[in-house]
Amino acid sequence: MIRDLLEKAIAADRLHLKPIDANEVVQPQASGFNHRRDGLAYRLYLATSKGKWYPQKRVQPKLQHRDKWLQGRHEMRMILAQESHLAFQKALKADDFSVFVNHMEPFIHRYRIVSDGPLWKRLARRSQRFVKILFEKLAVLKG
Repeated sequence: MIRDLLEKAIAADRLHLKPIDANEVVQPQASGFNHRRDGLAYRLYLATSKGKWYPQKRVQPKLQHRDKWLQGRHEMRMILAQESHLAFQKALKADDFSVFVNHMEPFIHRYRIVSDGPLWKRLARRSQRFVKILFEKLAVLKG
């Protein structure tokens, strides 16, 4: 069915497809895949260190994030997952989605702080953006 739709769109010159190598598909996804795999290895490390059971995974438990900010980010993600289940149950019981939002808001706020990284990195990113915008505006003025 989907194949028929694609073939009709190609025949009607509304869709253009070109074959690509499998590596071209995998390569742009590599960093996200590695990030998830690293996160899983760290979560398994935490579970192992607390003596918690988990199903067997292809990834081994590993403390690979020496960076406290990355560790904090993964830990906050675990807290968000746990709290979202609690918040959802509370919202269902109250029949009010705002209960979910209000419960999650402080956790999301903390996650944003952790995921943004240390203050010096945030300031460096903002400075880079400011300089870039400044140069773009100067280029327009010189025009």
